Amino acid sequence: MTIFDELLPISIEIAKRNLTGIWNFTNPGVVSHNEILEMYRLYIDPNFTWKNFSLEEQAQVIVAPRSNNELDITKLNQEFPLLLSIKESLIKNVFKPNQKCSYCCLSSDRMADKQEANRTGRVGDLEFELD
Repeated sequence: MTIFDELLPISIEIAKRNLTGIWNFTNPGVVSHNEILEMYRLYIDPNFTWKNFSLEEQAQVIVAPRSNNELDITKLNQEFPLLLSIKESLIKNVFKPNQKCSYCCLSSDRMADKQEANRTGRVGDLEFELD
């Protein structure tokens, strides 16, 4: 997954440095749909819920089977070692800027989750690195 707010300036720097070749242009790491939805609930809407569907249900609505993969970004990371992981970048560039609620509107358990996330970088099964 790529967060363009972070990688677009890097693409300009790549051009300025006249770097060439094949680049896997993506943030490092992986993130699942459920992790993104959990971040959404944590930062945007504490009342948001979702229901996952089975692989059989998924197969009925897609043309080809899903493929989950992680691209090798060693080359990109060597040139730009401060590139945030996908989870860090999602939080910094997507969820925090669009945060619609403050601590006062969160239920006590969601507020505890958010405080725990800010303190440790972990909420339940969701883990990310802190700045």
